[in-house]
Amino acid sequence: MADLKLSDLKIARDLDWSPDSLNDLTGKVAIVTGANSLSSIGGNIAHQLALKGARVYIGARNLAKAKAGIEEILEQSPSISASSLKPFVAAVDDFASVKAAADAFLKTETRLDILVNNAGIFPLSLEYDQYGVNKVMATNHLGPFLLTTMLLPVLKSTSDASPNSDVRIINVSSGVIDVLPPGHSFSSLEAWNNDFGGEKNPLRFLHRYAYSKLANVLFTKELQRRLSQEGSRILVAAVHPGVVATPGTKHVFGADSAEYRACITAYEGALTEVWCAAHPEVREKEETFKGAFFVPYGQAREVTGLAVDEGEAGRLWELSERILTGLDKD
Repeated sequence: MADLKLSDLKIARDLDWSPDSLNDLTGKVAIVTGANSLSSIGGNIAHQLALKGARVYIGARNLAKAKAGIEEILEQSPSISASSLKPFVAAVDDFASVKAAADAFLKTETRLDILVNNAGIFPLSLEYDQYGVNKVMATNHLGPFLLTTMLLPVLKSTSDASPNSDVRIINVSSGVIDVLPPGHSFSSLEAWNNDFGGEKNPLRFLHRYAYSKLANVLFTKELQRRLSQEGSRILVAAVHPGVVATPGTKHVFGADSAEYRACITAYEGALTEVWCAAHPEVREKEETFKGAFFVPYGQAREVTGLAVDEGEAGRLWELSERILTGLDKD
C-alpha cells in the first residue's frame, strides 16, 4: 500500500475552538448511527452532544451494543442523565432493520434536530447483500439514504416549528475521495458494483471505499439542493473526520508505518462532526456552509470533479430510490 500517503488525504490538525463553545442542546433530539463505543467516532459524537444537553439516540446493530454504548458514556460522564440516552437499533446494511428503527423513532418522538449518519464499513473483500448491492455501497450510502429520507418528515416539521429551529443532517464521508481514480458514474447498479480492477489493483478496497464516500458527498449536495429548493432551512453537511486509527487504516498503511502512527484518535475524529452538528458558526454562515464538505476541525473545503456534478448527484438519488422502491415490491 506504499502508493498512498497520509498527506494525500489533506488532513488539517489545528483546533481553534472548544467543545464548550457548542450550542446548548437542551430540549434537542439527536440520532447518531454507529455510536456503540467510545473507541469509535460515533460514540464520541454522541457523547459530546449529550454533554451539551441533547437527548441522543445511540445507534448500533443490536440492542446489546446500543446499551453497552450508553453504559460507557454514563460511566465516562456521570453528569449525563441516563434518561437522555436512548438505544437506536439499526443495522444500516439491513434495510428492514433501518425501516423498523425509523418507524419506532417516529412513534416515540415528535422532533429531530440532529441526524448524524456515521455508521460505515471498510471491508477487505467484495461481498453483496441479498439484493445484489455490494455491501460497501449498501452500508455506506443506501442505508443512510433510506434512514434520512424516512426521517425527513420529522426533520422538516422540527425545522418549521419555530424560526429559531436549527436542524442539521451530517453525513460522514472521507477525504479518501481524493484518491479515487477519475471516470466513474453512479447511474447504474453495475457502476455501484465496480470491482476496481480486482486482484490486479492493490488499492481496490480503498477505491471501493472512496467511491462510497463520494456517494456521501453527492447525496449531501443533492439533499441540500432539494431542501433549499423547498425553502427549508435544514442544513446538510458532509464531513471528513480525519484519518483515524481504525482496522481499515491499519490495513492500508501497515501497523508499524509512520502514517498509521500519525493517525488521530476517535475523539479527535469526532470533533468536526460535532462542530458541524452543534456549533453556532455553522448557522451564522449557513448560506456558505449549506451542502459543504468539511475537514478537521471545522473547515469548509472545496471539492471538485465528480463531487460537484449536479447531474451525477441527481442520478445517484434516482437510482437509490429505484432500488429501494424495487425492494418494497419484492
